[in-house]
Amino acid sequence: MRLIGTLYNASGPLANATISFEATTTTMNGVLAGSDAHFTTQEDGTYLIDLEAGFYNVHWIESGHRVRLGSVTADSFSEATLPEVLQAALVPVDSSAIQDEIV
Repeated sequence: MRLIGTLYNASGPLANATISFEATTTTMNGVLAGSDAHFTTQEDGTYLIDLEAGFYNVHWIESGHRVRLGSVTADSFSEATLPEVLQAALVPVDSSAIQDEIV
């Protein structure tokens, strides 16, 4: 999944913000549970993050403190902003819409 956009706070673009993605499960593509990937926004608050497919807890790291922002399920083909994927994680899943797929 590619995450691309600009992070903002109340006063404008958020420069040099460190975002951490902590894998919550081990995946078949080699992402190990508990492993972290850290990314930092540019001076203008922009970011470009390529995540391997998997399940992640997302944290903002400031002054040595980790603030949990939410969780993300990353696939191998989507492109979105960080707020979009965090918001999507808050949408309840209708279990009746889930269908088994025979592989």
